Amino acid sequence: MEFEWDKGNIGKNKKHRVSDEEAEEIFSDLEKKRQLLVIYTIRDNRIRIISARDLNKKKEKHLYEKAFNTTKI
Repeated sequence: MEFEWDKGNIGKNKKHRVSDEEAEEIFSDLEKKRQLLVIYTIRDNRIRIISARDLNKKKEKHLYEKAFNTTKI
């Protein structure tokens, strides 16, 4: 899995206390304790992270848990 980082998005999520490495981890570590809301797009088969922040609102947590618990892996 490859990620696209440039001056437009590198370090951008520090304001949300999320490192670039931590934002990448959500694509490979599903057992991670910290739940993040990550907005991304796919460009030329690479993931470009637009925004990452804590998943802290009740509605977002509910949607995540619903999707995660009903998805068959």
